[in-house]
Amino acid sequence: MEVNSLITKNKKIYQPSLILTIIGIFFYRISLDWIYVYQVNPVWAYSGFTINFDFIRYFLTWLVLIALIPFISKNYKSNKPSSAIITIFYLIAFIPASVLMAFKPMDNEFIILFLLYWVILSIYHRIIPYFNLRKPIAKESHFVTNSVLIIFSLVVIYISYKYTNFRINLNIFNVYELREEAKEFDMFIILKYLYSASRVVLPTLIVYFLVNSKKPIAFWLALIQLLIFSVDGSKSVLFSLILAFSGYFIYRSNRISWFVWLLLFINVLAILEERILETTYIMTIFIRRLMFLPQLLNYFYFDFFSKNEFDYFRQSIIGNLGIDSPYIVRIPIIIGENYYGSSANNGLFSDAFYNIGIIGILIMPFLIILALRLLDACTMGLDSRILIASIITTSLNLISSSFFTVLLSHGFLALCLILYYLPRKEHLNISSSKQIAVKQ
Repeated sequence: MEVNSLITKNKKIYQPSLILTIIGIFFYRISLDWIYVYQVNPVWAYSGFTINFDFIRYFLTWLVLIALIPFISKNYKSNKPSSAIITIFYLIAFIPASVLMAFKPMDNEFIILFLLYWVILSIYHRIIPYFNLRKPIAKESHFVTNSVLIIFSLVVIYISYKYTNFRINLNIFNVYELREEAKEFDMFIILKYLYSASRVVLPTLIVYFLVNSKKPIAFWLALIQLLIFSVDGSKSVLFSLILAFSGYFIYRSNRISWFVWLLLFINVLAILEERILETTYIMTIFIRRLMFLPQLLNYFYFDFFSKNEFDYFRQSIIGNLGIDSPYIVRIPIIIGENYYGSSANNGLFSDAFYNIGIIGILIMPFLIILALRLLDACTMGLDSRILIASIITTSLNLISSSFFTVLLSHGFLALCLILYYLPRKEHLNISSSKQIAVKQ
């Protein structure tokens, strides 16, 4: 039997009607169609966002989307982080891909394999069982949480001092300059890993301390997060900081259904911005980069590796065993130079296909769901507000990066570790009781 979070135990789970789900997805897809035709294509057609309209193809993409709506709405009935992440996959990856397929002619083999990937991912999410982990004792939880807080703070402060002299940057338009500068930083491997993990872990700790009324610590960590952004200009770091505070003030359990309406709201803002202000900042920075580009890259990866040798993880986990990749240059750079013009990191379907081809479409969704089950197990009993930054950051990382890179370099395993050890309410109650006893 699926074990519900302690936070939602004995509470009725909010389940929106199927009609509301269909309405939300319908208007979300229509808004993406509009943005692709009237904003993305006119500006970015040269990079692959072309239009060759065919009514039958357009109609078929709608049929496929409608067929998957029951899978999407079923996630609304769960309070598990994995269900929220899969829902984000559908909204930010699959539905924009359906728009791209509707307007841009693509190889039939790619379309079949791409849809098969999503069917398999959906099935695995339904059939792979959840599991529980031993609950850590209060002493362990407090020790690990405080240790992570201190270590990550010191790591970021040291890197900020050594490489940028405590620079504070709030400009999102110079991030590529900061990234080029950061490529020259010569860090020890362990320092680089801790620094990367801090990007994912700190937003979670921020919300944790906000929820537990320790605002000075939360704002201290927010400053540390700003230092991270100022070092290498990673927009995801700034985005996760915004998510952390938004999650604290807005998000509550079982509100996965909000995601589609929030994204629809952003799309409407993008349309109004272009119509009223005659600018396209929301489309360029958020919608094109986050929703459409990874789906275009899926097709580029397929096109290249349907004609060239698969990598078999030799540029990632297998390469660490001393087995060399046939590609001297990093694969994202190869794809970028051949198709796009800049480095082209990508995950999900791209990661599965370029590493092991058709077999990857069977294996990689399985590994992703296993990782998400680990996340579910590590978050049992946590306040749902603490999880929103972790849920969205993990989703975006898996969409835009290879699986094993997310696990290690992007700090997914470190995130699971800290979530597992975060003190639960019962731990905090035990600590409070001990303090009262001492005072008496």
